[in-house]
Amino acid sequence: MALDASGRCRGGGAGLVASRRCAPGELLLGVPLSHCLAARRGEGGGEGGGAEAAPPWNLALAEGLATRAGTDWGRALPSVGAGPSFMGGAVAQADVQMPAAWAEKEALEADFTAGCAAAAARSGCTTGELKHAAALAHSRAFRHQGFQVIAPGIDFANHDFAPNCAVRTELDEAGGRGPQTVFELRAGKEGLEEGEEVTISYGPWCSEVMYLYYGFVVPGNPHEAVALFEGAEDFVNFLARERLWEGSPAVKKNLALVVEDRLHEAQVPGGRLQVLRGGIDEGFLVASEVLGVDPLVACARRARELLEAAPTNLEQDAELLELGGLGHDVETAVRFRLEQKVLLAETLFAIDEIVPGGVA
Repeated sequence: MALDASGRCRGGGAGLVASRRCAPGELLLGVPLSHCLAARRGEGGGEGGGAEAAPPWNLALAEGLATRAGTDWGRALPSVGAGPSFMGGAVAQADVQMPAAWAEKEALEADFTAGCAAAAARSGCTTGELKHAAALAHSRAFRHQGFQVIAPGIDFANHDFAPNCAVRTELDEAGGRGPQTVFELRAGKEGLEEGEEVTISYGPWCSEVMYLYYGFVVPGNPHEAVALFEGAEDFVNFLARERLWEGSPAVKKNLALVVEDRLHEAQVPGGRLQVLRGGIDEGFLVASEVLGVDPLVACARRARELLEAAPTNLEQDAELLELGGLGHDVETAVRFRLEQKVLLAETLFAIDEIVPGGVA
């Protein structure tokens, strides 16, 4: 395997390419867990992000990256000012437009900031250096048994929803240090041609995850999802505002709790209620059943509300991208919101075909 930093790889950045013909399933690179950077998911700075609190995983990995700066791998990583921007970069809410994505961006930036001073003191890095390192961690780490792990070397493989390679874990019991996990990068069933770029799948993520954590957007993402509501209470408040449901504030609060309980009973992940490229998600259907509303009607009204509230429409976003000159961070934000709006428009069109009277 060879690292190609010529700009010809996906996204214009560095990537791995095959230096020779590789057979199907061939081992391309193996990285023991002891050589990886790892941070437990769920760790956070706590209230106020005090010096005694465990840092969020992105900060923990950022500090780890600082310790590898002098290695060959560390020197190959994008320098400050290059590579992905932290949580979409310094863009305005009017650039992102989608309310759920903006809320996620603000929440995670606040969590990062809360622990940043202590992390800077420990690592000797500036806030800007830590933010850059955290962006690298977001775009390179993958989940493994409750941890976020960066496997040096494998992390240079770029994303494709139809990848030509895959990463798997194996237990190596032959080493002198006892059994340990090894992350293996292997060629796919077609093998690789000499000079072919190595690609893996980062996961079936929607554009919001790709945008905020990985720093890019995939047009026509088959896993696209738009959060219509942040949770049950948000949904109930919307229904009341739209006069699809009526009741006192106390009843609304209790209904939201009932919806959350039903979602838990149905083993539907809590939190957001979404529309997907393949239809309405299960959580939205369960919540609509509890509240006695037609999910198609509620979905159509919310989709239309989100589109009408956006400062720009699909055509204007497409024109902005065609004209260019937006700068990397703003351009990526425009690509993100365009993909989200396309799904909302597709949803409205589909519902209009199904529901008599054209509620959409």
